Amino acid sequence: MSREIKFRAWMREQEYMTHLKGFYKNTNTCWFTLIEDGLNGQHVSVRVPQDAILMQYTGLNDKNGVEIYEGDVVKWDEKNGGNIEDVQWSEDELAWICHNPKDNGSWLCCADRIGTVIGNIHENPELLGE
Repeated sequence: MSREIKFRAWMREQEYMTHLKGFYKNTNTCWFTLIEDGLNGQHVSVRVPQDAILMQYTGLNDKNGVEIYEGDVVKWDEKNGGNIEDVQWSEDELAWICHNPKDNGSWLCCADRIGTVIGNIHENPELLGE
């Protein structure tokens, strides 16, 4: 399976999410080109803070066509369990998994377009009931 490699970043100190257009490393500093909504979609190269949390695109989309990223909270359709779970990368499985914090269970996120992204773990931690 071939997929586009994309990232977004949660800027902890500023408490906002931004999509990354590209990145490059210069000496010991990583620079990212951000798509800044506040700049009317302009691309700006900035140094990303060390405490920023990078999240990768899974290659999957929800039933509304929204891209699913690591850290997203997905509500699955009732016929698929109706669970609310967060998307994580599993080193053990070498795959994207959907984690249910209520029963600490998880399963491979291999089917897309059967749920809806309802938020993410950084902006909406209350969605997981933790």
